[in-house]
Amino acid sequence: MRLLELYLENYRNYTSKKFNFENDFVVIYGNNGVGKTNILEAISYLTAGNGLKKAKLSEISNVCSDKNYFKVNSIMNIAQIFYTINCIYDTEQSPFRNILIDDKKTSQKDLQNISKIFWITPAMDKVFLEGPISSRKLIDKLTAIFYPNHANELSDINKLFKQRNFFIKNGIKKDSLLNSIDHQISNLSVSIASSRHLFISKLNKVMQESPTSFPKISISLSGFIENRIQENTPFTLIEEEYQSYLKEKRLMDELIESINKTKILIYNEDLKMPSHMTSTGQQKIILFSLILSCCYMIKEIKGYTPLLLLDEVVAHLDEEHKKKLFTELENLGIQTFLTGVFKEDFKLLEKKKSYFIQIQ
Repeated sequence: MRLLELYLENYRNYTSKKFNFENDFVVIYGNNGVGKTNILEAISYLTAGNGLKKAKLSEISNVCSDKNYFKVNSIMNIAQIFYTINCIYDTEQSPFRNILIDDKKTSQKDLQNISKIFWITPAMDKVFLEGPISSRKLIDKLTAIFYPNHANELSDINKLFKQRNFFIKNGIKKDSLLNSIDHQISNLSVSIASSRHLFISKLNKVMQESPTSFPKISISLSGFIENRIQENTPFTLIEEEYQSYLKEKRLMDELIESINKTKILIYNEDLKMPSHMTSTGQQKIILFSLILSCCYMIKEIKGYTPLLLLDEVVAHLDEEHKKKLFTELENLGIQTFLTGVFKEDFKLLEKKKSYFIQIQ
């Protein structure tokens, strides 16, 4: 997968800007605040999700413009098929961003099926220290790249839990209504847990077999539904058991067992240590290992590599790990966009297929 051309209009600090990319490595460097990350953020809108910064769409338009809109247009080469993939946001037309593939409006799910983009940002550095919620969100985000229904199912189940909690807290004891909600929650819970389980199982296999020079890691899930899936219990039986559990616990303020409380353990096999117990530097390396393994997995499943966005992360690597990273990315054949303040941080890329862009 290659991003060949990118056009930004009314996007943050860019009124109108066109970029052409051909190389495997695209290095974007310049002083802080000149708009390097904005380019990566724009690229991140060429796949499904909320973007690299998770910003409100209404806050992305150029602040000097009197119109609240932006465009991110691109030409992609995906498995030797050329696509135009455009992202358009205009408050006068819709509160959502519109996706067009070859000028035809499409859904984020359809976009996710062909356009695969991963990223690592400074905000992700503490993902293993912030507790189970952050780790679970990361795994769910990665799972959704491989199973596009996953994000919608998570959204749907959270809405159902809110409805359920509202009825229970307000003393609305309509058994037929609550039974219907619990039935839907049970079905979605098993589907979500199954997607996580399938993703983790495949990823663990790839992480053990991929020719990476980064630490081998393994991931495990635990929870009522996850444990039953690992025991090969039929899904219909798990759904029935969980629905009975929900009915039994209707008087509780909070459920002990739910898909939003799944425990995720990310383990460094080389150090024989859980990721949250390793040093800050080691956690960054584990994050690289995890994302790279996902890239290997995409290549194995799809037959092409995704795009990789690395925002201000290379400067924090020592020379040994920089060399390992660049060599591995080169061997993987993945188009990688990197940002940093100093061009010198990327001197190891000067002899590779690299394109340097200075933003001023």
